Amino acid sequence: MTNFKPFALFSVLTIIIISCENNDSYLHVPEIDIETEIENMKIITISQFADDIEYLTLETESRSLIMDYTNYNIGEEEIIFINPGMSLVLFDRTGKFVAKFGDRGKGPGEYLSVTDLSVLGEKVFFRSGKDLYEFSLFGEFIQKYTGILAPQDKYQLEYITFVDDSLLFGHIQNNDGQTPIKGMLINKKGSVRKKYDNFDILENKGSRINGGSTQVYTFNNSVHFKEQFNDTLFYIDNDFNLIPKFSFIMGDLKMPESIRSDFFEYFQKMNNYYAIENILETPHYLFS
Repeated sequence: MTNFKPFALFSVLTIIIISCENNDSYLHVPEIDIETEIENMKIITISQFADDIEYLTLETESRSLIMDYTNYNIGEEEIIFINPGMSLVLFDRTGKFVAKFGDRGKGPGEYLSVTDLSVLGEKVFFRSGKDLYEFSLFGEFIQKYTGILAPQDKYQLEYITFVDDSLLFGHIQNNDGQTPIKGMLINKKGSVRKKYDNFDILENKGSRINGGSTQVYTFNNSVHFKEQFNDTLFYIDNDFNLIPKFSFIMGDLKMPESIRSDFFEYFQKMNNYYAIENILETPHYLFS
């Protein structure tokens, strides 16, 4: 088994969902019965998945301070952290500080926020509002793609992830319950390659509805997509279609649409229900 070195970033996930094989069949989507199996949860240990653990002490100086991290990327030679909404910080695999990516501001190479980190070869991309930024792997500013993450001046894309070297997938939040599109595939000029319909249409009974959180991640070179209140985990195939990969049977654990349609009722009753989110996938297991 290949060594797994989480650098103290890895936290043990509390629920093991199931071990099963990937099935790409359009006709049969493997089902994971959460309602039944939630009573059969078991404790797992990191030793079941890793041969060793390596802890690194990150070099501390004024430019490398991290309050917390909202995202990170661990490469062969480097580790990149997002300092929440503020900056990108680069360390090498020994924990030595290497570089900070630009600064906060509105000038060339500056940005107001940092989200949705992607690393493609020797280039680093991230989102700042409606803009996409490109840096070299070691912190040199390359290009800003202005406004491309608000295609057609109507939708703002979030959870940006590259599908290949030129195309990006982004999620569209359904905050009013009536948003007809849940995602788009665009190029770096902002041109729309493909739209993905939203079937989670809700009646808005309050000031807003709760569209829920979304997770977009890459596994086995495919982009995966899971909305908090959707029972299905999808992946994007080679023809850029969203293909169901796993279906979760929630039963009475699933929050009714009537509660989601009222933002205030949602927060009053949210702890009475369960949703699959924050998925970690390995070749044989799913964690949530």
